Amino acid sequence: MNMRRKASGRLGIRFEGFEGLDEARALAVAAEAAGASSIWMTQHLGGRDAPTLATIIASGTRRIRVVPSNLSPFIAHPTTVAMMLATLSEFAPGRVAASIGIGNPLDLSQSGAVVEDAEDAVCDFVGALDRLFARQPVEFAGRTFRLDGAKLNVAAGVAIPVYVTCLEPKMARRAGATSASLQLSAGFSPAFAGACVEAFEGGASGAGIDASGRPRACFAYFGTDERESFEGVRRKLAYLFRNRLMAENIRLSGLPIDQPAIIDCIARRDLDAATRLVPDAAVEAFAVTGSLSTCVATVRRFFDVGIDEMLINVGSTEAERRAAFELIAAVNGAEA
Repeated sequence: MNMRRKASGRLGIRFEGFEGLDEARALAVAAEAAGASSIWMTQHLGGRDAPTLATIIASGTRRIRVVPSNLSPFIAHPTTVAMMLATLSEFAPGRVAASIGIGNPLDLSQSGAVVEDAEDAVCDFVGALDRLFARQPVEFAGRTFRLDGAKLNVAAGVAIPVYVTCLEPKMARRAGATSASLQLSAGFSPAFAGACVEAFEGGASGAGIDASGRPRACFAYFGTDERESFEGVRRKLAYLFRNRLMAENIRLSGLPIDQPAIIDCIARRDLDAATRLVPDAAVEAFAVTGSLSTCVATVRRFFDVGIDEMLINVGSTEAERRAAFELIAAVNGAEA
């Protein structure tokens, strides 16, 4: 069943969890002024805590939606996550969402977590949040938790959209059979994003669920046509490709990318060596880079395959950030 939507959507931003707090606050204000739809805070183990950062950003903005992202069932518990989201929603009603994702297996292993039955773990976590948000005692045994009468006593006030973070079609298909919306990783080509959207729709259809109104978001690394910016995106992709779940995306590109070697370099904390293993063609295939018109065209290719919200990082230099906000204004129809 094809639920493909019209080629239109919104553009927001994402934080990677390593921005300073003053920097993040300033960028959030600028993003809101540029007309950005939302700010997503990616949680990497060892980086800044995404829910705390979301609260800080919500306190300094008026309209923009805040989304703690990639909350992992292998390191978090649904009761405490539901408590956090309900409290944040009480503070910023109608402006809160969250995404549940596996997390990076290498990072998780370094914190003693073992990734097993990942799709079941994520979907069980979403199901637990559904039950907890109903504010009734919950009896539920998930892959990574137990709920033996747990009850959420804080009213969220409004529905809190929950996304599932997907790095490949298998997880997208499983997500389609839950109540969750779809959020795709950075580093996807438009074609691979489209394959994940189709899997999501197929999973929903197979479960007898109408997914036509459920949002589909996608992260993307952003860079300008300046060489320094291009190299910065290459470095980010090298770090991303350390995740073994990116294997299918990489394989389908047909590009000569030695992912096992990249993983080995990152495990040795040699990001420079890993970066040298990412070819120029990969930067062009897996990111939103180039001139304003080129970037607008790339974003619209994602909209064409069923994505309705793109989230870009805004770069580290003044020129990159100016270009990112110009792109947001161009796509969203606002004046920067």
